[in-house]
Amino acid sequence: MPEGNIILYAAWEEVVTPTDILVDALIEDYDFVCTINACEYEFATGYTYIYDLNDKLFIYEKITSQTDASGYRDFSSTIAIDTNWDVDYSYDEEENYGYEIITRLDLSGNVLTDNYSFDYFYATNRIEVEVKEDAIEEIGYFVMFINSILSSAELTMNDLE
Repeated sequence: MPEGNIILYAAWEEVVTPTDILVDALIEDYDFVCTINACEYEFATGYTYIYDLNDKLFIYEKITSQTDASGYRDFSSTIAIDTNWDVDYSYDEEENYGYEIITRLDLSGNVLTDNYSFDYFYATNRIEVEVKEDAIEEIGYFVMFINSILSSAELTMNDLE
């Protein structure tokens, strides 16, 4: 080994992944705030869009609670869509302003095949068909939002796999 200083040169090559591109679009175009594990955007109190970086899931959560002298309403719903466009949807609503209303459901399916089924359903005042139609409509709105994000990032869902 020679005596004296040795100068070593190295080149750094940045590898940009589709997830990196997506995160940039979420931050720059949609005002998401990102941590190590997730990017989130709460656009109203209790209404949050999430991209889970670990599980590669797009999630839309709604959680609200209202209580006053005449009664209460507790509501939560979560839509989670993975890179295969498989969807899990849960909905839980309980309300009592002199009349108790309860609706609970778990629905799963696939956006691409447009095939959905109830894993669980209970309602005191609504019929299954009506609730399923509402759930599929809600999923459709979320899919449009996801597609706008992917378009902004110039990605497809397959790129994220």
